[in-house]
Amino acid sequence: MDNVFTHLLAGLGAGLFAVFIGSPVDVVKSRMMGDSTYKSTLDCFLKTLVNEGFLAFYKGFLPNFGRLGVWNAVMFLTLEQAKGVFRG
Repeated sequence: MDNVFTHLLAGLGAGLFAVFIGSPVDVVKSRMMGDSTYKSTLDCFLKTLVNEGFLAFYKGFLPNFGRLGVWNAVMFLTLEQAKGVFRG
């Protein structure tokens, strides 16, 4: 059961989870860096939610998943292959 497909799927799953959790924080951070009209992080979060809706926190989801998903998949595959070589 512990094969390349399993490691690939684990890496993609980890990337997907990371993007789901990290996207709202990343969107708020980017908006605060680019616009000084927000008073605080909470203010930015609430204004985005009220003015644009919940899905605004997931703008750029596919490019982020493409980056993190691929990176995690390569990392998991490399790590598991390296562990196999050193275990003998």
